Amino acid sequence: MLLNDLQLLWERSYSEQGVMELLRKEIPDSLIESSIKALVEFTPTYTTQEERWNRLLGQDLYSLMNDLWCYLLQLDNVTMTAVIAQVRHLIKSDEALNQVKTMGEIIFLLAQADLLDLNRGYEDQWVIGTHQEFDDAILAKIDRIKYMPPMLVQPKKLHHYKDCAYLSLKDSGVILNNYMNNDAEYRLDNLNQFNKQVLKLNVEFLMKCHRDIPEDPNLAKFLTESWEVAADIINAGNEFFLTHKYDKRGRQYAQGHHINYQGDGYHKAMIEFEYSDYLTEEGLYWLKVDIANQYGLDKLPTFDARVDWVNQNIDQLELLVSNVKEKDQPLYLKAVYTLRDHQAGLPISHPAGLDAVFSGGQLWGVLTNCRATCESVGLLGNTCIDPYLNLGGLIEGSFSRDDLKYSIMPHFYGSSIRPQQVFGDDIYKFYELMDNYMPGANQGRDLLINAWNPDALEHHWTLPDGFEVIIPSMVRTEHRVACLDGSSFTHVLKHNEPIKGSVCLPANVIQSFDGYIVREMRRRLPAHVPLICNHDCFKTHPNFVGLLNPTYAGILSDLAASDALQDVFDSLGIDVEVEHDEMLIDALKHAKYALA
Repeated sequence: MLLNDLQLLWERSYSEQGVMELLRKEIPDSLIESSIKALVEFTPTYTTQEERWNRLLGQDLYSLMNDLWCYLLQLDNVTMTAVIAQVRHLIKSDEALNQVKTMGEIIFLLAQADLLDLNRGYEDQWVIGTHQEFDDAILAKIDRIKYMPPMLVQPKKLHHYKDCAYLSLKDSGVILNNYMNNDAEYRLDNLNQFNKQVLKLNVEFLMKCHRDIPEDPNLAKFLTESWEVAADIINAGNEFFLTHKYDKRGRQYAQGHHINYQGDGYHKAMIEFEYSDYLTEEGLYWLKVDIANQYGLDKLPTFDARVDWVNQNIDQLELLVSNVKEKDQPLYLKAVYTLRDHQAGLPISHPAGLDAVFSGGQLWGVLTNCRATCESVGLLGNTCIDPYLNLGGLIEGSFSRDDLKYSIMPHFYGSSIRPQQVFGDDIYKFYELMDNYMPGANQGRDLLINAWNPDALEHHWTLPDGFEVIIPSMVRTEHRVACLDGSSFTHVLKHNEPIKGSVCLPANVIQSFDGYIVREMRRRLPAHVPLICNHDCFKTHPNFVGLLNPTYAGILSDLAASDALQDVFDSLGIDVEVEHDEMLIDALKHAKYALA
């Protein structure tokens, strides 16, 4: 079978959209007719209910109940609220709350007609199940529904933000949680580049790195399904592509539940580039850095020190795995296995990478042209520092690194609760530390918090590459919905309406620049250099790791020289002028340990 045909078969067989199309043909007419009978015999008891039901009865009831049963027959003790959240969209031409009310009534009518099971469950919630008996073929199709596997062929080129990269499927487009319809600029060129990255699975790692099936049934199901998808990919030739989406801020996410390089350590370790080459001397150097980093030595002050550690332990690296944090063991072993492959004279496909050192702090220092902030996060030195311990050493008292990270990072994302939890009565020491050693970051944070517009439906700004960030003001509202038996249930809906106050702008602004840097890294690296990114972590073939820091540093320097933050301030109505420090801009070009 040609890969294109196999891809189409996967899309029909595994996607909810594809399976639903098959199920619609197999729902018994008798079940649909009984369901419609329960609806048309219902008599509304008050005016607004009658208005809702008149609109409902104007729909094609056969199609409605056919689609609804495609969802309902998959149920196994699911709460009313969860079911309604999934199916309320089937009720057309009505507002969200009316959809919830009407669907709740439909479910009660189906239960009263003995077509569904409806019981009180945990915390007095209504729980829905089905006692309908279906053909084994239907149940087998339902069991196949899963998150779509990676693509076996190159994804379709995206031309519009509502496009889908799969061959035959339609979805919500390239924006996650897209509550607002707009035609903003989303820089699809970048998604198309990452979608074209050819990947494969490391069969040796999957064979060697045994993993016990966990006791938790959901985790066990996820792991076994991951192996099934991996086996399908390998049997199809062991080359695949991951599609990618943005969130509203432009942060990029690889799509793939079972196979994803943004997953846990085990799932990251099983993936490598299709690109393969023998290691150069420099490539071997960076592979050793990768081994040391995965071991937990990523805070050693120099890359040379990490390479020295590997050289000193090169014959016993496998035996040291017990010293590695359990979550990092798969990535450590994968890197060690790669070294052994190199020693055996084999070409290498392993993704080795470097992480940004406190990327949020880096971006604040760069965008505000604040030398003190840049120094505090290690952008201007010749060694790698741990910013959290570095800052912790400047404050009286005994605070662990975890305490410092728990308070400093959330502080710059707008939180006041986290620092208070750690420092308590000494909170003034924390704020003095931030004012003295990260003044640009602290001032920028405060300006963004104060820039929140309580009358706005959205806040927006444009990044240097034209990507338009739109942050809608979304309010979660609990609605108590009456049931036909006199009981009620709570349903939560999100509404786009002004919010009186929020501290979300600092996090959203900084993380939008995180997303911009990922896009720029792909644009600036040579086209033949493979690249995968997990926000501020960048991975490429070991032979090219030496390109990462200079490229990243160049982006930081260009951001410092630009009006990027000024443009954000202007868009948000902040009347402050960002000044440029030419010496800092030049120094940032030579940042050696921005990524470590």
